[in-house]
Amino acid sequence: MKAQDAHLLTFLEGKKQFQIPIYQRTYSWGIKHCEKLLIDILAAGAKEHSEAHFIGSVVYFQPEIVTTTGVPKYLVIDGQQRLTTLTLLLTAIREFLNKNDSSVLNETSSDEIKDSYLFNPHKNGEEKFKLLLTKKDKETLIKLLDGVPLDEHASKRIEDNYNFFLEKITSENIQTIFNGIQKLIIVDAALEFGKDNPQLIFESLNSTGLDLSQADLIRNFIIMGQSKEVQDKIYAQSWYPMEQLFGDNIGKMTDFFRDYLTITTGKIPKYDKVYESFKEYIKSLKDFDVQEKAKEFLTVAGYYTNFALGKETDNDLKIQFADLRHLKVDVSYPLVLSLYVDYKKNMMEKSDFLSMLKMIESYVFRRAICEIPTNSMNKTFSVFHKDINKEDYFNSFKAKFHLLESYKRFPKNEEFIESLKKKNIYNFRSRSYLLGKLENFGRKEPVNIEEYSIEHIMPQTLNQEWKEELGSEWKRVHESKLHTIGNLTLTGYNSEMSNKPYREKLNAPKGFQNSPLVLNESVRSKSKWDETAILERENELTNRAIEVFQNFPISEDILDIYRKPNKDDQKEEYEIEQFQMTDEIFNCFQKISQRIMNLDPQVTEEVKKLYIAYKADTNFVDIVPQKKRLWLTINMDIDQVYDPKGLCVDIAGQGKWGNGNVRLSVSKESDIDYAMEIITQSLENQLD
Repeated sequence: MKAQDAHLLTFLEGKKQFQIPIYQRTYSWGIKHCEKLLIDILAAGAKEHSEAHFIGSVVYFQPEIVTTTGVPKYLVIDGQQRLTTLTLLLTAIREFLNKNDSSVLNETSSDEIKDSYLFNPHKNGEEKFKLLLTKKDKETLIKLLDGVPLDEHASKRIEDNYNFFLEKITSENIQTIFNGIQKLIIVDAALEFGKDNPQLIFESLNSTGLDLSQADLIRNFIIMGQSKEVQDKIYAQSWYPMEQLFGDNIGKMTDFFRDYLTITTGKIPKYDKVYESFKEYIKSLKDFDVQEKAKEFLTVAGYYTNFALGKETDNDLKIQFADLRHLKVDVSYPLVLSLYVDYKKNMMEKSDFLSMLKMIESYVFRRAICEIPTNSMNKTFSVFHKDINKEDYFNSFKAKFHLLESYKRFPKNEEFIESLKKKNIYNFRSRSYLLGKLENFGRKEPVNIEEYSIEHIMPQTLNQEWKEELGSEWKRVHESKLHTIGNLTLTGYNSEMSNKPYREKLNAPKGFQNSPLVLNESVRSKSKWDETAILERENELTNRAIEVFQNFPISEDILDIYRKPNKDDQKEEYEIEQFQMTDEIFNCFQKISQRIMNLDPQVTEEVKKLYIAYKADTNFVDIVPQKKRLWLTINMDIDQVYDPKGLCVDIAGQGKWGNGNVRLSVSKESDIDYAMEIITQSLENQLD
């Protein structure tokens, strides 16, 4: 890189053209940015003895070999916003001079501004412009420079900012503005193809304040460094069509790349580290053809937007994807994406694909009803596809779900029914989803439940007539059954009916007796609404829920094929008592062990020969008991640990007992609180 200070106007003079790469984001400065720049320019222009005002850098690639008659073309890496804004200001000054007394600007004419800073004289076509933007911005700026009226398709930011400058320029301030522009200084930074790494430079620029998403950085990583011809080809054929897939949900592109990396690497990138993970992934590839990889991203992004953004055209799949989105279970998307890719490769029948999607839905919903903590699901879904036998896809998929244990389990019918009967459905996040699924199960023409309201059959406020309806145990029945599935339904009648007696609710014009809903079939058959009626309906709806949210039964013979050998049968068993500790250290161990086990329901303890392991998905801390201290091995890297007291030791690359690269000592009870802060970080890092 070569860099030096330069006056902006000197920088623009001479035969040259600055091009914005097609992959760069469009012009994004708003009126507030233009206003601030104009204030700075006016301030600089008003000071007689002020020689310079620095406005930042312009970083670009030097042109390759150019003939003496050609126009050198510079590819701008950084500085697009400043160059574009100042070009708009100079264009507005030229326009003002064309329409007013040109003598208001000393020693500079409209033509001089045009030929020195905006155009390359004696050139035709696009070569005559000193600045070429991209997409709609390009067309709009060219029309402004050529004096062509803008239409409704013009770039709004370009048009608005140009008009802003045009409105601010007056005969009284135009000389001050131009004086200020003459004092503007930039850093003129030139890169050389083949010598400078544009991506590293771009990253360093980004760290100083450019607001780029992780997907933006990935795009630039893929395209930067390629020849302009290849850049244009990748962008036009792959990246731009991919941006169109996401449309107004362009922020979801980062989610797509995160989920893509999850299924290809088996690791879940942190949201702010997706770009770093992407670079590591690309470096791990032996044969990497950038154009072919970009085409692959476009294809897989099409699958992703089909299920994540509702773009699916197959009606059966569209309905199933909508149910998954309604559940708001984005953590399942890596698994859904891997299944979709294989489905498109004809590795499964459509019916099996639908069944697998329904099984994912059932797994998520049953766990929600059973109130099993959700923080393990991202890890479950991230590696689920790794163990699937693609020669026996559906059976191995079902077996994988049925063999999940403990906090990862797929709740069995008994647990699901028991939990559903007790669940406070009225205050459940997915109550509308549940009632809609129960209502529309088996229907040829689905009912739009948004046209109905959720209703307590036994009302939330009991009058004397309702108490008599419920009997002597009315208080217990009301407290235990009010918000449960047996007492909730959908109704079309006015909310004023909510506290009315059961018979009025039953026989009202839009009451249960006249309701077309399946959910109200058992209600209208009851002459009385008491605990017996609620329990009968509860049983009916929970049995229906078992059909809706299937667990897809599988034979023991097939499970045996996929069941992993029980290694515990071959393990030697160890006990805490085998470790030699003083009474004080043993007391510390008991307290810290109990606190670790209380961190999360999924934490398990396993006594090994040389240490005690504490696991969620895998070990997050191991305790190595010694006579006068406990050594804690934390399963993190030292740079991941927040250790304000500086007590953690980096043991990466050293021989050690336990898993992890960080060690911490506990030798007295007062050490435990701080140790738990470090241990909690390790668990959260694993569950994140």
